[in-house]
Order: sequence, then structure tokens, then C-alpha cells
Amino acid sequence: MFTFPSAGCVETGKAGYAFIFDSKLGESYIYLEMLGVGSQSTVQLVANIFTHEVAVRKVSKRKLPLKDMYDLTKLREDREVRILDYLESVRLNPVHPQPALTPRWTTCISHDDFPVMSDGPKPKLVCTRVTYLKLCNSGTLVDWSRDWTMGRDLGDFDENGCFQPAPKLRRKEAPRFPVCILARCIAQVCETLHVMYQAGPEAVYHCDLHTGNVFVHLDRTDGSDDDALPDFYIGDFGWSRTATESLADSVAMYKMEQARAAGTTPPGRRRRWDVTRFASSLGTLISLAKAEKLDGDGKAPAGEKQQKEARAKAVAGLEQLIGMIQCLDEQDALMAAKNDRSRPPWLMELVREAKELEQVALAAERDSEYFRAFMALVKHRAAELNSAAEKPYVFTGGAGLTHELAKASAETYGRVNIPGPWSLIESV
Repeated sequence: MFTFPSAGCVETGKAGYAFIFDSKLGESYIYLEMLGVGSQSTVQLVANIFTHEVAVRKVSKRKLPLKDMYDLTKLREDREVRILDYLESVRLNPVHPQPALTPRWTTCISHDDFPVMSDGPKPKLVCTRVTYLKLCNSGTLVDWSRDWTMGRDLGDFDENGCFQPAPKLRRKEAPRFPVCILARCIAQVCETLHVMYQAGPEAVYHCDLHTGNVFVHLDRTDGSDDDALPDFYIGDFGWSRTATESLADSVAMYKMEQARAAGTTPPGRRRRWDVTRFASSLGTLISLAKAEKLDGDGKAPAGEKQQKEARAKAVAGLEQLIGMIQCLDEQDALMAAKNDRSRPPWLMELVREAKELEQVALAAERDSEYFRAFMALVKHRAAELNSAAEKPYVFTGGAGLTHELAKASAETYGRVNIPGPWSLIESV
């Protein structure tokens, strides 16, 4: 764990330089590691230097040109921040209350617009946008989909029956994916979408909902609740639109296409229907959940017949959920064609069926090897990310150099590898 024994110095156990980020709310964060690079932003893992809470820092790739510092006050609000603020106001003060539902979307901690000088032979004043978000500690669904579908060795059980994650990923026959986890995911994502569509003055469409934007989070990683299942949060609202904005986009696109070719589809049919795209992105995990082969060493488990029957019932329920989504897709297309301002279909029945399937499948799979492996790996990944604050990144490449040269090396490394405004602090 890092500490600050004196001003201008952080104690990490390594000699070198750490990177500090200051927000305009007065909070400061220390850089831990890079999480990923997307089409719109770079995502970093950071820790609050006061609370040691691990958070996510998103730095937009888009640099907004500024004539002067006053232009900062004229910038349009960041879309993701604006939509998240709107959704939070809907959750707290819904126009159409949905008391039986619990929406789950990522939480924005703060947002800053920083004026910086661009790189290049002719530097210009530009704005860099930085957003801090609460961490979902078990990655995204696409991480799980990749590990399961590529047949990677996730680990194995030791002689005491405890699951041990593999130190290295190795090719292995793909294990089954728990039906109960998929059902829980569908229930919670559709629960959130229903609130987005129905609770506010107008619907909000995510417009980019796939497994890479569904985040997995486990609340308890200390073993105090071994039965706790992970929750699923919708994130990355950079492409999201309100219904009014979505319709305006559709009309604009319709006019452009109409100029090129006659008989273009009317604009009302262009609504961004998130449910179908989300369900399509689950295809590989659904296939693995429906797989008939047994896992492990091939030993027949106790009560094999009853277990197979219970599992067959769960798989049938999963197929029924997929059928319901297809029917809702057709219903939405008809509603949009008749009235381009209509809200999407209600998802309450789909949510209810998914929650019932979760319980049925959980009873059938709780003692299975693949379910226990999934839960053990979720806890391992969550604990690993939660404890990341103990290991801040320290640039040590200046070892053996003079103080000035070592600092210059750290600054060069930061400019190349760590986007967004930062400052150096000496690490000991």
C-alpha cells in the first residue's frame, strides 16, 4: 500500500517516479495500470490517494480545439456524462416509476475538461476530457466470452476442492458456461434497459450495447458471502442518444440516403433497439451454455439423471428467453413503423422470466464443476482488481542516471504511454 511520508514523495517500495492525476473537485489519483484502448477513449486504472479506492479514468481521444481559455465555458457537455446525469435524475425522480426494478449503469464520480497544448510541430490549445468512474471489478462480458470460447485453461481444483486459477492461459477444451449466470445477466441488463426506456420523460437508447460494454461486478470479495453472485452493469454511454436525438439522427440519415436513392426505409424504422444487439453478442456464450458435453475428468456425478433433467429444463428456459427477445424485436419494428415517437415494448415479462430461470438453473448448476470454477474465478479477478491500489505503477527506467535525467526519462515515458494531464511524484 502506498503512503505519502512527506510532500512531493510517495512511498511504494520502489525507487523511481509515480504519476499523479488531479481532478477539479480536489481529489487526486495515482496511476496503477492501463486497462484498455477503445475507439473513443483510453481507459486507465487509478487509485484515490486519500481513500485508496480503485477507480477507472477515461481520457477521450478527441481533442477539442480552443481559441483561448474562455472557450472552455462554451464547450458542449460530454455526452456520456450528460446521459449518466440524466439517468441518475430519472432513477431518483422518475416520471413513470418502476419500483420493482433496480437499474444498473456505471457511476460517474467526476468529469474534467483540461486545456493542454497539442503535440506536433505547431502546438495548439486543445481540450482534453477526463472522466472518473466507479470500478466494476470483474471485467466485461467480452473478457469472459473470450476466455470461455477460446478454450483457455482457467484453472483447476486442488486436492482440497479449492479452485486455483491457472498462472498462465493454456489451450483447453472449452467448459460449459453457467445458464444461471446468463439468465441473471439478461435479467439485469433488460431491467436497466426497461428503466432507460420507460421511466423518464423520454427513452434513452444506448446505441452500442454489446458484451464489451456490459461490466461484471462482485460486491463481496472477502468471503463473507459465498453465495453472492456477480451483478451486471451497462457502461460506456459515449454513443447513447435520447429518443429525440435518435429520431433527429434517423431523419438526417434518411434525407441523405433519399438524395442518393429512391424508396429508402422511412426514418421511424431506424430506432436503435439495444436488446437485439445485446442478445446477438451473447451468441457464443449461449452456445456454450447449451453444450451437451460433460466437463472435468468424465466421472459421473451423484444423481446424474436428476442433474441432466434439471439442466435440460434450464437450457429449454434459455431457448424460451431467446424466443421472447425475437418476438419483442418484431414488436418494436412494428411499433416504430406505426409511430416513430413510440417507446419500445415493455421488458417486464422478459425480466420476470429471466429471473425465474436464474433460480431454476442455479439449483441445477450450483454443485457443478463449471459453476464453481466460474464463481471462483470471478472472486479471484475481483480481489485482484480491488487490491490493485497496493501496486501503483512506478517508472524505474531512470536507475543509475542523474536526478534530472531520470525525471526527464519518466516524463518522456508519460507523454508516450499515459494520456491525459498528469504530474510526476518521486517514489521511494
